[in-house]
Amino acid sequence: MIRLKVILFLLGGFICFIPIKRMPLAALVGGSNLSYHLFSQPQKTSYSEENGGYRDIVSYEDQYLAVGTNGRIDYIKKSGEIISIVSPLNIDLNSVIYENKTVIAVGNNGTILVSSDGQTFSKIETGTEKNINSITSLNGIFIAAADKGTILISMNGNIWSSIHLPLKGDIVSISANISLCYCVTDKSEIIKSSDGISWDVFNYNEQYAGFNEPCSFKDVLLTGNRIAIIGQHEGRSPVALFSSLGNVWTERSLNYTDDYGRIQMATNLPNDICYDITEDQFFIACENGEILMLPSCTKCNKSFTATKKDLRGIKCTENSLIIVGDDYYVNSISLR
Repeated sequence: MIRLKVILFLLGGFICFIPIKRMPLAALVGGSNLSYHLFSQPQKTSYSEENGGYRDIVSYEDQYLAVGTNGRIDYIKKSGEIISIVSPLNIDLNSVIYENKTVIAVGNNGTILVSSDGQTFSKIETGTEKNINSITSLNGIFIAAADKGTILISMNGNIWSSIHLPLKGDIVSISANISLCYCVTDKSEIIKSSDGISWDVFNYNEQYAGFNEPCSFKDVLLTGNRIAIIGQHEGRSPVALFSSLGNVWTERSLNYTDDYGRIQMATNLPNDICYDITEDQFFIACENGEILMLPSCTKCNKSFTATKKDLRGIKCTENSLIIVGDDYYVNSISLR
């Protein structure tokens, strides 16, 4: 496991982090180098909620946009500067999307915030008080997933209609590619649709009873040719499932080889997953600051620790990972 050295300086109410020395990553990504740039944090606020912090991050033009607890909306420039936007609500935001020049953030208590300029956000009536946990788009249609089997659909982000599915669990994540949309629940249900209106439900625990250990899901990700789901077993160990068509699911071992060549068992629970198309590999953001790397070689998993804080969101850009987590932690990790 790569050990990081972070030097902290407190200057004028800001916490500034000095970039860490470039670390060799030949064992991880075939000779590339890994370097960390920990962004400057904004001034301290009155936020005091336990486990408060960022919950999601997306690319926004030439910078990033992160959302989190207490209605936090921050723009994060690639230089490291963080600019906070005034939010109309002090409600936890769980997910954000930027598409067709529109920013949509979703959160607890049926919250949907929409902005056409990235600066001024308006609260949209959704007709639900359920927590909205995730948002995606399918062929220009915005689709949001909420508790108790509620799915919200909009063509423009301003007018929403709802669909209610008879599910056992809460829909915790949603993802789409060019032709399909998938949701997962915290009760092992996998839901798919090609139009956002008609949905098929597949219960993983029931279908694989007696073969695989029961589990609950946390996040789903669709790439061009694979579907990835992460979560935890009943015994609270991490789990990652993969499928090509969504009909047959394979559980991938999350054991990894450490810096000394020893096989270790992954124990930190996963929260988010992203895909690096250049190297054909997945990265999983976990509790206790751990990042698992899953390359195409199923026996070549690696692990490294970016922080002691729980990581909640991870995104792959062309050359780097962007990770966010508790205490409004954000980090840029160069891959190439």
